[in-house]
Amino acid sequence: MGLKGPRGFVRAGEPLAVDAVVSDLDGKLVAGKKVTVKSARLDWEQEGTEWIEKERDIETCESNPRPTRCAASSRPRTAVPTASPPP
Repeated sequence: MGLKGPRGFVRAGEPLAVDAVVSDLDGKLVAGKKVTVKSARLDWEQEGTEWIEKERDIETCESNPRPTRCAASSRPRTAVPTASPPP
């Protein structure tokens, strides 16, 4: 799987857009595979004496069998979008 954005960061208030593709180990595009792209704002929450990282404002995008543009809202996000194959 691959994710490509217009640049390495997004300023607060700007929407986050990435292109998602599925490729094999040699980098050749694989047709017919769907993936879910997830973006989230990372937050910290104290549980007892430990600080735990929590995902907030999660948004997902289902890809098509060909390259797909996924866009998240303009809410502040500190997480890099991740992609995973469906179960």
